[in-house]
Amino acid sequence: MNTHTGRLTQEGKEMDYNGWTNWETWHVNVLAENDEPTYRAGLAMAQACLKFKAKGTFDLGRAVLGFKRTFHKAWMETKRFAHNNVLEYGGGWTEAVAPNWQEIAEHWLDKAEEANAYAEKKA
Repeated sequence: MNTHTGRLTQEGKEMDYNGWTNWETWHVNVLAENDEPTYRAGLAMAQACLKFKAKGTFDLGRAVLGFKRTFHKAWMETKRFAHNNVLEYGGGWTEAVAPNWQEIAEHWLDKAEEANAYAEKKA
């Protein structure tokens, strides 16, 4: 069992990490949620996406690219972190694989919908 990267295998199948596709997806999201400017940028991106959804012009592919750009710094930090741990600790650590950007985008869209519902309920 490889607990460092989240790429656990069971009969040759890739497993998830804390409910996310892989460690990288989870880690990028953790970094994004824990850095206030990045968090605000992600939430603003998600709010803009919801406006497009309301108009019927939403494109998930474009949203995914937007989140990939918005969270680029978090992705670079994730890659650097994994690489440094490969060098320093070896065993169990592997170079970072690409996060599931669609899963990240969908998570932030859900987060924006929840924020909107809370704001409506509070008003």
